[in-house]
Amino acid sequence: MGKLQSSLLLYTFLGYILTGGIGCAGSKKVSLREIRTPLEYKEVSLDELVSAVNAQAQAIKTVKASIYIDFRSAASEKVQSIQSKLALERPDKVLLVSFKELLPTLFTMVSDGAQFWLQIPSKKEVFTGKAQFHVSNSWEKNPVYRLRPSHLIDALLLREIEPDTPSQFVYVEVLPDAYVLNVGLKEETDSKYYPQRRVFIEREDLRIRQYQGFNEKGLLVSDVTYGNYKKIGSLTFPHRVDIKRPWEGIELTLLFREVQINTDLNPKMFTFSLPKDYKVVELGN
Repeated sequence: MGKLQSSLLLYTFLGYILTGGIGCAGSKKVSLREIRTPLEYKEVSLDELVSAVNAQAQAIKTVKASIYIDFRSAASEKVQSIQSKLALERPDKVLLVSFKELLPTLFTMVSDGAQFWLQIPSKKEVFTGKAQFHVSNSWEKNPVYRLRPSHLIDALLLREIEPDTPSQFVYVEVLPDAYVLNVGLKEETDSKYYPQRRVFIEREDLRIRQYQGFNEKGLLVSDVTYGNYKKIGSLTFPHRVDIKRPWEGIELTLLFREVQINTDLNPKMFTFSLPKDYKVVELGN
């Protein structure tokens, strides 16, 4: 008998003793636990990983959903939970209408890809600026005012990873349960390498579980985790997305319901008409 078989018999016998199999007056059933084999991890090359990420990015052109958003700010422990209607169109169009049950609209954010508008009906104010405008973490304590189109675009419409170029590098780290694709740039002026993106991919099923984005100085600006994947037609989509924006000092949790993928969206959804008697606040670039 081999060592492995002997060990299994010994552990089974000890388990029988510990569960009362010996020394009991009556007979007692003993349930043997199922012996699970290790997860079957996929072994893939760098090119295959890049192709897997790009395929997932290419598969989603539009998203339309009802969601719940939990807003948290570094300046306050208070959590704001808000219902919303969301529409996204690749590459950079956004419509987000947020409200509370039986109450009027709390705010609307619209972006046509170049410009964005954040409308606050209760104050009759509209904040507007370039779609890629990033707010500093000292600008406004209310996390709603810090929300930007790029926060949703970066998290939900991932960009493809381009092939290696002289100024770009792509390499993979292998963790016990995940592959990490690292994408960065090499600066010609100082010969330094700066990270752009990190994509964490489950080794078991090659789903994306985390995304990190960095600014031009290599500082982390976006940290996104994905969970509760569900089938929508032939695709899978995460129904929980946690977004951390350390630079702006806010965190968001998106809980998705009634998700539609790749449906035709009316272009008028991503245009904005200024309501009468609203104050317009121009944000810097």
